[in-house]
Amino acid sequence: MKASAEDFGCKPKNTIIAMHGDGATSDNRGWIPILKNFAESGYTIYSLSMPGYGKSTGDRYSFRNAGTQVIIEFMSALNIQRTVIMGRSVGGRTSIEFAAHHPDKTVGVIL
Repeated sequence: MKASAEDFGCKPKNTIIAMHGDGATSDNRGWIPILKNFAESGYTIYSLSMPGYGKSTGDRYSFRNAGTQVIIEFMSALNIQRTVIMGRSVGGRTSIEFAAHHPDKTVGVIL
């Protein structure tokens, strides 16, 4: 499976990786106004589409069990050492799991 992401700006402050929810909140376009505000404030923002959503490939529901691994692989591919992780709905659950299992890679969590 392959995850896709939209970059909302490369700035010197912390990186934020934002994850969507499922169902009515599975469209990353809902994040755009919020993410643009963060980008304008100097953050590097990625709106990560989990497997089966957006332009990502793979099983739509696999990220419920493998979401943290998808984030780790995404961070590794972009050489991101630490991030603020942001999520809503099931993306929020994935954010909490990521922070709990990877505190060394977590700057903060936004739910």
